[in-house]
Amino acid sequence: MKLVRYAVVGVAIFSIVALFAAVSFADCGVCGIGEASKAIVEKSGEFVGKVVNVTVAEPAKGIADGSVTVVDEVGKTAKFTVKGTAKIVAYTMDALTLNQLKIGDKVGVTEKGGEAQTIKVVK
Repeated sequence: MKLVRYAVVGVAIFSIVALFAAVSFADCGVCGIGEASKAIVEKSGEFVGKVVNVTVAEPAKGIADGSVTVVDEVGKTAKFTVKGTAKIVAYTMDALTLNQLKIGDKVGVTEKGGEAQTIKVVK
């Protein structure tokens, strides 16, 4: 019985410490503490931001591949080529096509060499 009580107290203390750490390392927007988390996102190959331009492939007009341009919250712009093999999904996990993306949609783009592998619409 004592062991169970100690385990419950230990879990409670761990939860409080984890909550404190999450609040302490939040990005205030002025101090730059969140820069490390942005670097991690960029290192993982995912770019999160809002869609500012979508170009759908039109072979008849000479546009072989589509593209999407995304701007993150800091103002960094990234343009990704979107081939037919790219997965595009809504936040509900429904499959989408490139022409269903709307300007202003918040998306996470997983890319490899400037080519979008996965585009996920984030709520």
